[in-house]
Amino acid sequence: MSVLEVEALRIVNRFKVLPKFPRSPEGVLELVRALQTAKNNVVAEHWAEHWLRSEIRAPLPSDIYSMFDSPGKLSPVTMNAVRLPSGDWAPPVYKCNLCEDTGWYITRGGKMPDVDCQYEGARKCLHPPEFRGELYGRNL
Repeated sequence: MSVLEVEALRIVNRFKVLPKFPRSPEGVLELVRALQTAKNNVVAEHWAEHWLRSEIRAPLPSDIYSMFDSPGKLSPVTMNAVRLPSGDWAPPVYKCNLCEDTGWYITRGGKMPDVDCQYEGARKCLHPPEFRGELYGRNL
C-alpha cells in the first residue's frame, strides 16, 4: 500500500519551513508524487521527520525517489554494465582507451617553478570520429 495523495501532501507541507521549498504548485505536486513511492504513511512520516532533523533545505524529488525506489532497479550507470560469474562487474569497454570515450585525456606536465608539485591538464583527444563512444557525445 502506497501513500495516499492527501497524506503525502500533508507530509510535504511540513517542508515549507525549509529554504528551497518549491514556490509553484507543480513543484509541490512533484514532491507529493515522489513521496507516494514510499511503502506506507508510517515510512514516509519517519523519513520526513529524519529529513527535518538533519537537513537544512527542502528535499528535491530526486532525494525522495533515491530513498524509496526499490534497490533492484538499475540506475543509468549500471544499466549497460555486465556482471561476471564471480559477481564482480566487468570492466568497461571503450572504443578509445586514451580518453575512455570522453573526448579528453589527462596529460601530465613537469614540475611548476617554486612549487614541489607536478601539474596536470586535459587535452582534446584527436581520435577519428568512428572511434567516438557514447560518452564522447555529439560531434564536439
